[in-house]
Amino acid sequence: MQKCQLIFYCIVCPIFLFAQQVPLYIYEGDTLFSIAKQTSFLDDKTRQLDVHQVLRSTQFTPSVQEVFHLGGSNSRNAWIKFQIQNESSNDLLLELSTGIADTSYLYTIDNQNNISLQRIGKIFPFKERLVKHNLQVFTLQGKKSELTTYLLNIRSPYPLSIRAQVGTKNAFVETWHNSDLFHGIFIGVISVVLLFNLLFFLTSRESFYGFYIGYAVFIMLTILRFDGYLYQYVHPNNPQIHIVGFYFHGFAGIFGIYFSRSFLNIKQYAPQLDKGMVAFIFFYAANICLAVLGLYELNILSIYAMTFPFNLFLIFTGVQVYRKGNQIARFFIAAALCLTSGITLFTLYNMGIIESNMWTRNIMYIAVAIESVLFFMAIVDRFSILRKEKHDVQERMIESLRQNEKLMAERNQILEEHARNRALEVEVMQSQISEYAQKLIKSNQELTDFAHIASHDLRAPIRNIGSFAQLLEKRLQNSLDSRAQEYLEFIKTNVRQSTKLIEDLLNYSKIDKNIGEPQPVDLNNVLFLVNNNLQSIIVEKNAQIIAKELPTLRGHSSLFTQLFQNIINNGLKYNKSAVPTVTISAIWQDNDWVFRIQDNGIGIPPQYQEQIFGMFRRLHSSAEYEGSGIGLAFCQRIVSTYGGRIWLESSEGHGTTFFFTVPKAVTKTAHKSEELATDARPKQTDTPFLKENVIAQQPLLPVFTLPAPAPISRNGEYRSSNRVTNEPISHQPETAPLPISFNIESFLKKTFERHK
Repeated sequence: MQKCQLIFYCIVCPIFLFAQQVPLYIYEGDTLFSIAKQTSFLDDKTRQLDVHQVLRSTQFTPSVQEVFHLGGSNSRNAWIKFQIQNESSNDLLLELSTGIADTSYLYTIDNQNNISLQRIGKIFPFKERLVKHNLQVFTLQGKKSELTTYLLNIRSPYPLSIRAQVGTKNAFVETWHNSDLFHGIFIGVISVVLLFNLLFFLTSRESFYGFYIGYAVFIMLTILRFDGYLYQYVHPNNPQIHIVGFYFHGFAGIFGIYFSRSFLNIKQYAPQLDKGMVAFIFFYAANICLAVLGLYELNILSIYAMTFPFNLFLIFTGVQVYRKGNQIARFFIAAALCLTSGITLFTLYNMGIIESNMWTRNIMYIAVAIESVLFFMAIVDRFSILRKEKHDVQERMIESLRQNEKLMAERNQILEEHARNRALEVEVMQSQISEYAQKLIKSNQELTDFAHIASHDLRAPIRNIGSFAQLLEKRLQNSLDSRAQEYLEFIKTNVRQSTKLIEDLLNYSKIDKNIGEPQPVDLNNVLFLVNNNLQSIIVEKNAQIIAKELPTLRGHSSLFTQLFQNIINNGLKYNKSAVPTVTISAIWQDNDWVFRIQDNGIGIPPQYQEQIFGMFRRLHSSAEYEGSGIGLAFCQRIVSTYGGRIWLESSEGHGTTFFFTVPKAVTKTAHKSEELATDARPKQTDTPFLKENVIAQQPLLPVFTLPAPAPISRNGEYRSSNRVTNEPISHQPETAPLPISFNIESFLKKTFERHK
């Protein structure tokens, strides 16, 4: 038993003696020293120890590796203790081979136990660093020729492998110069490749060029973020932005997969492997989701776990596609092998298996740059193939066009012959149409004359019926019972309605007949005339008409009077308000005068709003509201005569707003060649109301504040300042429809049956 114990101590004790912390002495020279094996390591699992507790701790374990591993079984809050005595004449620097550790604190303890602190990390602004470098570099502030103790505290929420080197500034300059050189070459190569891919994409519109651009950009951002270049140059004063870097891996993977699928046409050559590609897309999408949820440790670990298998899968897929006959896959395979080799060597370097030198420190830049060049060669090859295919297609198209030209020449001869025959047919048809048009004009004129005569002949017997009813009532007034009086009253009512109906029909047929030349019409005077015509209903209902100043237009006073009177009369008649109110205004909009007539009446249900512009379309019985049902048809016919349109907006119980337009464009009637253009564009001297609407281009539907009381004000304040311009009116093609022909006899018969 004693012999066994002796053998154990003889084996184990030299190991511990060898592993004890040994101070590092720095002399003159430009050598860099790795300090990992001269340090002791403390695992702070509680993450609550301060520097004084750490100095008193006896839990330090001597380090035997060239690399500090934070993650896995080790702590993500590590304390590293080492001692250095500077025997050189230069100041010393400590470099940590990471640019993405959250925080790194360096405590300097001198012989009097005085403690000074330096802090570096991606959560602190870059300007706080004493050494402005992309990696985390400290200045060792120990006194010359004095053994100084240092405590290095590194904190990271995810696994890291860090090398630590000590040396003079001159010793680091050459290393940093080489790294900057590799970084510059890397960025230059990637930029050139991206530029050419962008040109190819804009030229050919092939999707895989766009996918490769996305892949190259995110790969470059990932590597530059790992070495701290993004932090140094992109967001030095906003360290919180560093969390965006956790998305780069996922997006690089997704773009790389889409590029591989499109570039190699995997769905065609290896459909089973394409399903594997889709699975990796879901994996990288899940990786991005982990970053969104703040699970950064799982985000990094999943990338570490799947990067190498994914690259092996890409190589295997490329080999299978190449074996199926896709020759472009050879460049793809070489690029994937290069990237996989670079990842392998970089992993070995981080594990400390490969020593640190100029090439191993920059192995990822070298690998990605070579990969980009190989991919670029593959893309150029693909572009050449596409150009050759396009050229072949163009040659075939040219040959096809030549054959088509021969066919077209033959067909053109046939078509020319058909065209000549067709032209003769068109001439015959045009002469027939002209003849029919003349007949139609004559027929319409006869119909108008007939309607005038028929209405005159109908009014005579109706007047006789009314007269005899009055005589009968006068003679038998004392002998008639209530029922007979009711019958007589019914006869008189229907006589009045029939007379009004005949007059309306006659007026409707004469809307655009014998109206004379268009003249300047001041609509304020028209509105004043309408106000006088409607005085009886205004007084009866205690109503008011409110109007803004209206423009002067070229047209016909009688038509505008009929138009405004019909709409305003409806607004007052179909109104149960205590004070029936009708508001009139106009604005210049889109080269049209838009008129707005609003009332506070009973409103119109939506299902009837399209019907009420038809002839005899009434929503109420004659007992409720008098009328012939022709008024709004009059309005629509008048507005159409001037080339405008009329519509309404209403809801039951909330009033009705009528809109109609009078355009600048010229219109003609079927029987008149006179131009009925409006010529009242607002001038600089117009009223404030008109100027406001012209300048602001206010929408049609806002509620206007109309100050004028009813009846309409006739003082100079509201008189229109518009004048008719002398600009010539351009002649337009005839656009107004011909009058509608109909059987007046059957029409009047049906009308009397309806009012019976």
